[in-house]
Amino acid sequence: MGGIGAIVIVDAISTGGRSVSRRVREFALVVPEKSGKPKLITLAGWEPDKDQYIFMDSQLAVSNLSKHLKLDANELEAEINRLRRRLEAWITIGTSTTSEVRKAVHQYYINQD
Repeated sequence: MGGIGAIVIVDAISTGGRSVSRRVREFALVVPEKSGKPKLITLAGWEPDKDQYIFMDSQLAVSNLSKHLKLDANELEAEINRLRRRLEAWITIGTSTTSEVRKAVHQYYINQD
């Protein structure tokens, strides 16, 4: 999946008083487009009112992405599901600060081999 980047958007939220915490607001793939302007495909987003993460599904996005990358849709969907499971694991263990996410992403790519 070379050529695809990832964006992690982080929000500062008040935890009471002067204390501020950071929360991962959105995790998206950056997909190159022939027009030159990349497309963002959101995989997960935080719903602040419910204080929970919502995972996005889009068969059309997977189909377009598989054509663009010349990958079989099943292979691409398996990769996206693998990324989703990794995100769910990070959420389960409480990975939410900027530093924790940075370290987790770094370890993820180091341990991929």
